Amino acid sequence: MPLAALLFALGNGADWVIGKLRAATKDAASPFTTDMAAVKIQVAAQNEVLQ
Repeated sequence: MPLAALLFALGNGADWVIGKLRAATKDAASPFTTDMAAVKIQVAAQNEVLQ
């Protein structure tokens, strides 16, 4: 299981580096940043539904 997590993290890191090189900018968002933004949106939507 830890090996799978390591391979997943390496894959995400490689995607981020490729995206950064492809975009040729310092502002390329990391996969973690993108995932956290999606989680925040989902939590806000659930909060609205519950209230």
